[in-house]
Amino acid sequence: MINAKFSCIYCDDVRREDGGKSSYMGVYEDSIIFSEPSGHRPLFAFILKLVLPIKEDISDVNFELTDDSNLNIGATLSKKEIQELKIKILASMPDSDVVTMKCVIQLGAIVFESQQKIRSFVKFNDQTIEGESLRVIFMNPDQEIK
Repeated sequence: MINAKFSCIYCDDVRREDGGKSSYMGVYEDSIIFSEPSGHRPLFAFILKLVLPIKEDISDVNFELTDDSNLNIGATLSKKEIQELKIKILASMPDSDVVTMKCVIQLGAIVFESQQKIRSFVKFNDQTIEGESLRVIFMNPDQEIK
């Protein structure tokens, strides 16, 4: 088993700034709460990040997001793309011992229709790691969160 770290951030929007910075707008901790019957978000984004030892031989890396109903989103980095990334990292930082892969998925308008849990996964070399999940909660304004 490869020693890897995987995380997922859920937010409203990801903005690219001058100087190579990214800003995450409206970051959700572990839940998104709607007080109206329609769970509408004009924008929604996922930032999936995988950190692996640079010396490991990695096959394709598949990032996946699923929920309890019909959400099924994925992105794949091929073995060739991973090798090219490793070469760039070692050329600019010869002492680096890790490779970091980040996948940003930005959606336009999305409507959540029921309470559910969005789950994040990464799969590579017959290994699956589950990242953070996000609960989608509908409640009336006077209800207390449990």
